[in-house]
Amino acid sequence: IDGAVEFVTGPVTPPAGNGSVRLFTGTNGTARSEIGNTISFFGTRLDSITTAFSYSTYATLMPGDKLPVVEMRVDVGGFSDTLTFRPNANPGQVPALNTWQTWSLKDGLWFSDVFSILALPNPTTLPNYLAEFPDATITRVLFATDGGVFVTDVFDQNVDNFILNDTVYDFEKAGVVLIGPPLNKDEC
Repeated sequence: IDGAVEFVTGPVTPPAGNGSVRLFTGTNGTARSEIGNTISFFGTRLDSITTAFSYSTYATLMPGDKLPVVEMRVDVGGFSDTLTFRPNANPGQVPALNTWQTWSLKDGLWFSDVFSILALPNPTTLPNYLAEFPDATITRVLFATDGGVFVTDVFDQNVDNFILNDTVYDFEKAGVVLIGPPLNKDEC
C-alpha cells in the first residue's frame, strides 16, 4: 500500500499555523487513511462542548464530494457508538477542491450507528443525540478519508485547525501544537 498519513507544511496557507496532517490513500482508493487520538479526549462529556467545535479540510483529490470525516467513538452508558460527521451531508456549504474549508461540528449533522439500529432519525444533531444519551462521553476522535468505492477513487486531503471548546489542535510538520487558554496567571 502506497498511502500515507503524515504531518506536512501547507498546502497553501492553512487556517492555523503553516502545516496540516495529510491523509492520502495512495493508488488504492478503497483503502482508508486515518489519524486518531484517544488520550486527549477520553472521558470528555458531549454536553461539555459549549463553545467551539469545528475542523478545517483541504482536498487536492476528492472522489465525488467526499472530504475527510470526523468519527467520534462515544460511551453511552456501558456500550459504544460511533458518530460520524460527513461534510457532504451537511447543508449550506459545498465541498470544494484546492481551498481550505471550515466545518461546524457543533451545529452539524452526525450519523450514529446506534440511532440506525434503534430506527431514530439519522443523521442527527448533537442536541438530539444528547436528548437520547445525556451522559455520552468521548472515547476517541478520528479523522479519516471517507472511503472510495473503486480502486481509482484516490483521496489526497488535509485536516487542520480542530477546535474543541477553547483549545485549538494545530497540525504542524513537527506534530500537533495545542493552542488554548492560559492554564494559570503566569501564562497571561
